[in-house]
Amino acid sequence: MDDSLITIQEAAKMLGIRPVTLRKWDREGKLRAVRIGTRRDRKYRQLDILAFMEQPIEQHQAQPDKFEWFLIQERGDNIPLLPAVQPMFEEYTISPQKLIGAPNQNAIMYFEHGGVKYYGDINEWQTTKKYALKKIREEPEYMQNLLDNYKKNLPKLDQVNQEIKAFDLSKYTNRDLWQVFDKYYQVYKEVYVWSEPYCIWLSEPLTDYLEEYLREILRERHQEKLFSQDFEILITSKEIPFTTKEERSLLDIAIAISEDNRLVEIFKNGDNNTIQDALKNYSKVDQMINRHQEEFEWVPFDYGSPIWDKGHFIKAITEIFKSGFKIENRMKTIDNFYSDISIKQEKLFAELNIDKYHQNLFKALQADTQTIDYKKEQFTKSHFIAKRLMDEIKKRFDFTDEQIYRLSYDDVKKILIDNQKPNLSTLEHRWERMVVHVYNGTCHIMEGEKALKFIEDHGLTKKELKESKEVKGITASGGRAIGIVKVITNPKEFSKMETGDVLITYMTTPEYVPILRKAAAIVTNEGGITCHAAIVSRELNIPCIVGTKNATDVFKDGDKIEVRANHGVARKVE
Repeated sequence: MDDSLITIQEAAKMLGIRPVTLRKWDREGKLRAVRIGTRRDRKYRQLDILAFMEQPIEQHQAQPDKFEWFLIQERGDNIPLLPAVQPMFEEYTISPQKLIGAPNQNAIMYFEHGGVKYYGDINEWQTTKKYALKKIREEPEYMQNLLDNYKKNLPKLDQVNQEIKAFDLSKYTNRDLWQVFDKYYQVYKEVYVWSEPYCIWLSEPLTDYLEEYLREILRERHQEKLFSQDFEILITSKEIPFTTKEERSLLDIAIAISEDNRLVEIFKNGDNNTIQDALKNYSKVDQMINRHQEEFEWVPFDYGSPIWDKGHFIKAITEIFKSGFKIENRMKTIDNFYSDISIKQEKLFAELNIDKYHQNLFKALQADTQTIDYKKEQFTKSHFIAKRLMDEIKKRFDFTDEQIYRLSYDDVKKILIDNQKPNLSTLEHRWERMVVHVYNGTCHIMEGEKALKFIEDHGLTKKELKESKEVKGITASGGRAIGIVKVITNPKEFSKMETGDVLITYMTTPEYVPILRKAAAIVTNEGGITCHAAIVSRELNIPCIVGTKNATDVFKDGDKIEVRANHGVARKVE
């Protein structure tokens, strides 16, 4: 790479930071820009950037006088603090030091009624991403090693899951129930550290680095137009996502149904109750649906959403037959997509003369995607099982849903060990507004007016947005689409999604898959190229932009918009 000048955006991508941070470093003399023309026109020498990246990280670690919070994620559905969210965030904040020797992080969870927003400090976040990128560039196999460690530790969590699942918790004493709860809590943290934390920090800077690497190769060959297509191939994991496994299983059931024309007509024309009654005479298909439900009912649960019952799966099969699409063709598409991806990757590696080092970095990004999906699969199953603990506590101490959702680890300990039930008005205040500030593995909980003062003091109140007609984000899956906007922030709003609409949401989770298949395009506030929406959209070949930050604020139901995913832009059209 020669010492050519690059833009501030390109330099920021190489360093894994925001352009505004780079401007600050220029002012401070930490990393000087080259001025070309006007004062605002900054360029950077590539050799200066590479030399800077080789310096000890501590030389350019940010030391803010106060926190500079930014929104990491926003969820509109009901998220309980236990049994999973509190241990997850406690472990997340101390995992930078454990995994890559980076300083530990602060995190804030702001709960308001059923919604929650997750915040991090931008300086800590950028520092951790820099450590993550440095680690993988020094050890390209590190991501795969973490995935192997995760799989190695997962049986510990499975063992606790089986204990919770196998025994009648109603017969446990309070102290015995506490021991099971505490064991789950501690094992959860022990396993979680190997799953998604490093993936979260690595995805963006490694993506940016590999994007620039591939663009440079294609520029030299005058093949820039192939970038989106080639990059999607090179970063896609060959492992089938668990949501696709569920769809594939459902298609097997549809194939079995299609062997009987009379049963096909029942699914096409009958309502759910009629179909369930008719299935009593079709024991083979009925058993297939029951097994499918048992295997996949947990998929939408996440941290506490309603599971899928038998009626859901019958409705999904009904839609398959009513839509008229070729079942065998969809099955072949799924099978070929994942069986062919490794062949396509090896072919591109050879055609583009990608060296072994960068091949391993692309494989690290693939492992990042695989780990995120595998974490979501295994931990969602675990959350669904562990809900039995919270259900038993709720029943035993007569809590409402809102109250049980806002219990903390310390609350549960006092309840089960000291027989000391928390003040119910405190729990009600927590449902209305609660802040959980996590640092060094410890949660500090505030509710009511104290929580409101905290978010105001820390600048977390929502700022007024300027009128805008477009958003920009990260290309997750290429293509172009025009459609009517449906803003969906929780599963209760799924029914308004129609085929051909453009889905606008905070982020997607497995329970969104049925409506993703209806979308002409997908635009999310959060996420990167390894997030759930990105994985599913690439498989379904749907244009998708992620990480826009504000799509749910800019667009509203009924807007007609154009999504130009290759350019990372979605805009209103007349």
